[in-house]
Amino acid sequence: MEALLDELRTLEKRANALLALDVDVENKLVEEDRGKAEYKALKDGIAARLKEFERRPPAGAEDWVISTFAAALRAAHIGMRAPTNASPWNSSWRSSVHELADELSYYAATLAKGLSVQTGRV
Repeated sequence: MEALLDELRTLEKRANALLALDVDVENKLVEEDRGKAEYKALKDGIAARLKEFERRPPAGAEDWVISTFAAALRAAHIGMRAPTNASPWNSSWRSSVHELADELSYYAATLAKGLSVQTGRV
């Protein structure tokens, strides 16, 4: 189930990369388009992954792992309230990405702690 934890951490890194977009870049339009495209890809990817995960959870996974991972994806998707065409310089867009990163961080930590307790690596 480490693969699910790695997946959450990868999504968190992508969210943090969006937060790192530089407002003072020389070519703001290119950076804005890149931010919009990545936000849309992230939002669509999370929705698709949640749908797929709910249909076919990993074989042999414990219920708490399945519930935690599904809750993480659901909370992350709900947290992405900004429309996919909103500008990265818009405060609601940045707030949405902050919430996404926070949700992913929280659930990754929860899953990591549970897995470490389960395997005796406390």
